[in-house]
This record gives sequence, C-alpha cells and structure tokens, in this order.
Amino acid sequence: MTRGQKVEKIFMKELTKCPYCGNKKGMINKFTITGEDYYDFQGNFLGQAFNGIYKYNKRLVCNKCGKQIMKFDELLKIREERGELW
Repeated sequence: MTRGQKVEKIFMKELTKCPYCGNKKGMINKFTITGEDYYDFQGNFLGQAFNGIYKYNKRLVCNKCGKQIMKFDELLKIREERGELW
C-alpha cells in the first residue's frame, strides 16, 4: 500500500485527531509571502505591500507534536473530491 493510499484510507474514516499524539486541535501548514516595506530616508516606516504570491510548505503537520500528517497536495485533492472550495 502506498503512502497516498494510506492517507486516503485514513480520510475515508474522517481523521479527527493526530494519529501520533492524539491532539484534536488540528494541523498547520506554514507558508511565506513576498512583499515590500517602504521607508523614508529618515528611516520612518511608510507602509507595506504584498504581491500575493504565497509559497506553501509541502507538508501539513500536527500543531502539537509536529509530525507529518499528510502532504498539502493530498489535502487539496481531498477538498476537491468533497466539492469544497477555498
């Protein structure tokens, strides 16, 4: 059985907690976003702008123990199959 098949099997039973530590609060996926901070020549902050390009990590991890639960692409596939939109 491949890892993808294992993840799908877990989600067919509806994952309700971390399979490693039992945490029920959920998973996290860290991301970065690029942007710019603006300053005048005296060093005073003038504002900021984000260009909207998010770069997600490849893995979702338990927000308590930090162990990998699934890949981000697997989450997208599951949400797509359920008909859920972002």
